[in-house]
Amino acid sequence: MKKSDIVIHLMETHDLSKKKAKELIATLFDVRTRKGIIPKALVRGEKVNISGFGTFALRKISSRTIKMPTADAKEIQVPCRKYACFKPGKALRAVLKKTVK
Repeated sequence: MKKSDIVIHLMETHDLSKKKAKELIATLFDVRTRKGIIPKALVRGEKVNISGFGTFALRKISSRTIKMPTADAKEIQVPCRKYACFKPGKALRAVLKKTVK
């Protein structure tokens, strides 16, 4: 499913114009203008919990030293980084469990 499919679904189920449906999605997820509710919360270090669906959170991988897989096994420092993750909620896990066999 793509963003355009979600827009069409919102238009059909909630009698919205295409413009309003796109604005609704942008309000939640827009990263390019940095105005989306979920990205802004993650940047602030907050978790976004949507009850029954799941939780968006920011995780951190600490810096570490690794050995390159070359003949001289040169060691390099990999800097720490942050990444967004999603943990499905109990209700979503139950739905997914029923569909996967």
